[in-house]
Amino acid sequence: MNIAYVTHTRFPTEKAHGKQIAEVCSSLVELGHEVTIICPRIRNLITEPAHDYYNLPDNFGIRYLHHFNAASARWIPGAFRFIVLMYFYRFALRKFLNSQNYDLVYVRSAEVLRTLVHLKTPVAAEMHTIPRRRRKNLVSALNKCAKVICLTRPLKEELGSMGVATSNMIVEGDGVRLDRFSNLDLVENVRAELSL
Repeated sequence: MNIAYVTHTRFPTEKAHGKQIAEVCSSLVELGHEVTIICPRIRNLITEPAHDYYNLPDNFGIRYLHHFNAASARWIPGAFRFIVLMYFYRFALRKFLNSQNYDLVYVRSAEVLRTLVHLKTPVAAEMHTIPRRRRKNLVSALNKCAKVICLTRPLKEELGSMGVATSNMIVEGDGVRLDRFSNLDLVENVRAELSL
């Protein structure tokens, strides 16, 4: 399956969600899928390639979309920069995805979800939290998704109570690579090393 993983943030990022996105994409490739991360081209202080930054194999693609970068436009008042940035990114995203042949669009960002559900490609939305604003729009968009992945059962129940079809939702917690923890040092040795 050819999957487009859409994010609305800069990539790579020092924030935890960037590592999660990279790990999910790498895992999907290991399962036999072709994956491309699609993200905005905005100023990034991290100059290292994403695969190196996250210490992952170079097995998924990254596509930076060109659009007006309101984040660096000092003439736009600070509070409006994100709104303007998302407006132009959504436009570029719609144009790009309409010109591609992905089998699935995977998204964890409510900020671009409404744009994606109007495309011909099925959308899977991973929900971590429920935004405080525009909840009716969120429910409408989630009901147009092929699948809604909730991180917790309470989140699924809350979305269901808001009107999202429960038959379309599944609960899948965050994944973990257990092999990273297979050769840990003894607790006593770590405490001694850290002078605890």
